[in-house]
Amino acid sequence: MSKEYKITTDEDLEKVEEDIIRAANKAGKKNVIVNIFTYPHKKLKKRWHVRYKFNKKHLMMDLLIAAGVLVLVGLNIFWLYGGFHYFSNKLDVEISSPLEMISGAEVEFIIDYENKNKYELEEVIMSLRLPEYFELAEVSREEYDLEHNTLELGNLAPGANGEIIVRGQLIGEYEAEQYLVANFNFYKTNKKGERLWGQFSKNKVERFMISGSYLEIETELPDNLVNNQVFDWPIIIKNTSEALIYEQIRFEPEYDSEFINFGLAPVQIQNFGPGQEKEIKLSVRVSTASENKDLALKVFWFVNGVELNQFTWAKEQPVFKPKFLFEAEIGSGVAVNPGEPVELNIKYQNAGRFTIENVSLTLDLLSDYWTLSGVEGDVGKIQANKIIWNAQQIPRLALLQPGESGEIALKIKTRSYVSGSA
Repeated sequence: MSKEYKITTDEDLEKVEEDIIRAANKAGKKNVIVNIFTYPHKKLKKRWHVRYKFNKKHLMMDLLIAAGVLVLVGLNIFWLYGGFHYFSNKLDVEISSPLEMISGAEVEFIIDYENKNKYELEEVIMSLRLPEYFELAEVSREEYDLEHNTLELGNLAPGANGEIIVRGQLIGEYEAEQYLVANFNFYKTNKKGERLWGQFSKNKVERFMISGSYLEIETELPDNLVNNQVFDWPIIIKNTSEALIYEQIRFEPEYDSEFINFGLAPVQIQNFGPGQEKEIKLSVRVSTASENKDLALKVFWFVNGVELNQFTWAKEQPVFKPKFLFEAEIGSGVAVNPGEPVELNIKYQNAGRFTIENVSLTLDLLSDYWTLSGVEGDVGKIQANKIIWNAQQIPRLALLQPGESGEIALKIKTRSYVSGSA
């Protein structure tokens, strides 16, 4: 019931203030929430002035007791939620795979699992993350969901175990790292059979590297590449598989701009069947100031809309610069009459330290004063207004040892009359 005040003097105002203070103190004593916060403060303040202020040992003992109480409370909460069983994960998962991983091969991944917990695991679901480009053929469990790559294993009693086999075609790039991931999601239970809070998981990753493929390259290079000299490069591509048909593959050499390729490259091959071989011949010339050059050959497989490197042949090849000297002398002097033959002597020598193979010399006859009919002597291959000598015309040009020299002698006729020369 409210009390009404009639204030007419200062004394009446002071009386009202005293009544308000008295009511507030009375309400505070009866307020449980206020007492919860004020009581410990009063007790600690009193204890500080009576004990702690003059004897710090009492303070340390009380702090140790408080810490012990907190530890006991924490342990009770820890065991309430399952103890070490809650935080430990004893679902054992192992994945085994072939020792040699070949792109295009049919492979098996074996997934072994075992519940090593003391209690049952509920609603165990396994999901797979397959290797990139992997073509799944089958999983050994019929209930496997191919659309979502999941398998429901149900509840696993303590000690329960099993095996899952994943079969399919391995597809990938040469020396590329890939992996298979098996993920298990489940709920734990305690000794009372009660489900612990939260869902648990266990991941197992099987990492591997693709070590090769059924496509191979066989090739040979000269022991030394001769600078500015064309060399023939024979190459054989093989399909070593027993059943795999490559619908489309591509072969391509790799080297820098100092190489000039006179052959057909890259090369596309369609429907390349088991045991088949494809022979390719490149004619290449290198012009460089370097002592060594890197060369590579690669073969790619077009599959599932992507191009994957299946084999790489690579080598660092030495390049040497031959010291080949030659000079031409006209035997009949400086001037000749029209229609008379001209004697020509071409002297050559390997003045370097290395053997020179497959030497080719070309004499380019300029103007219309020359006729190449009836050339006498060491006649080479006549082509338009050129005369070419190589190992086919002069066998000794096939191999010139260091210091070896030779001479080409021939007579070339001049024309008796050239239109517009008078």
